[in-house]
Formats: sequence, C-alpha cells, structure tokens
Amino acid sequence: MYTLDLIGDRLFGRSLRLRVAAWVLAHEDPHFYQSEAAASVRYSASAVTQELNRLVELGMILRRDPTPGGRRQYYTKTDSPLWAVIREALDVAEGDDEASSADSS
Repeated sequence: MYTLDLIGDRLFGRSLRLRVAAWVLAHEDPHFYQSEAAASVRYSASAVTQELNRLVELGMILRRDPTPGGRRQYYTKTDSPLWAVIREALDVAEGDDEASSADSS
C-alpha cells in the first residue's frame, strides 16, 4: 500500500515534505501564510517553514515580504512544472487508497 506518508518518506525523504506540498497544491488561493500551512498539516511551524523553504529553492513558491508592521510570512504558489510531480505522487497514493477500499468491501 502506498500511503501519502510512505511515498513522502521514501520518495521525498520526509513524509512532511509531501504533506506540505500537497497542501499548497490543494490550497485554492495561490497566496498563503506560513502558520496557515502549519495549522493545516498539523505540524510545528518550524518544520513546515523548512519544507516551505525547500519549495522556494525549487521555484515552486515565492516568499513575499511581510507587510509593514506585520509578522506573517506570506508565500505565493507558482506555475512550476514540478507541481506535476506532486500531483503524480498524490494520484498514486489516492489510487492505492481507492484500491484498498475496494478490496476490503
């Protein structure tokens, strides 16, 4: 069975890495802030920030300057072709979940 966490861990080196990328991909608004992502994936802000920094390095998201006097770190999702890799990994995990559900019925 290929779960999201198994694929994230074995293919991407850390299960949280795929979870954060999946959240960014699924987030309807291309603009988001760091603590919003951390709360959504239910992981520490510092760990999520590390993963967001990796996505910045790959050009999958852009880090925005905080608003004057603001403390939130904002990001914007880009149209990077690397998002296709995340979509494929999610499709495999979802397809396996569907197959497992069908097998157990």
